[in-house]
Amino acid sequence: MWIEVTTAGGNQKFAINFDHVIQISPLAQGTLIIRGANERVQVMESYDYIVARLHAAAAK
Repeated sequence: MWIEVTTAGGNQKFAINFDHVIQISPLAQGTLIIRGANERVQVMESYDYIVARLHAAAAK
């Protein structure tokens, strides 16, 4: 499943394929998404927002 997110620093939107995400972690501002051993992306969307989107997609 692809979700459009916003980068923490550059305010650029891009999509992440959550089929390849191994962990998501809440931060004070935004969420840390970990894909693979060395690929970490900090995004502006909240952890709760991302989890809700993933649950909504799984329910379909």
